[in-house]
Amino acid sequence: MPDKSRELTARIRLINDRLHFEGGVEGHSPISIDYIPPLGDNLGYTSLELLLLSFSSCLGSAILTFLRRMQKPFSAFEISATGFRN
Repeated sequence: MPDKSRELTARIRLINDRLHFEGGVEGHSPISIDYIPPLGDNLGYTSLELLLLSFSSCLGSAILTFLRRMQKPFSAFEISATGFRN
C-alpha cells in the first residue's frame, strides 16, 4: 500500500483553445501556465520557466538544510538561474 503522506497530486486544466492552463496542488493557490505566441497568449509561466524555478528552489532547499545542519550562520540567500531553450 502506498504511503499517502508522500503522495503528491498536481492537476492542470485547459483554460482556452490554445495552450493556457491553470494548474495547482491541493491546498495551494492555482497558477497560470501558458506558452508564448503564436501557440499561446503569454498569460502565465511557461513550463520551462516553472522547471527552472522548481530546480532552483529544490537546490536552494538542499543547500539551506545543509547549512543549517552545520550551524552555519547566514543573513540572506538568493539563487539566480539561467536556462537556454534549445
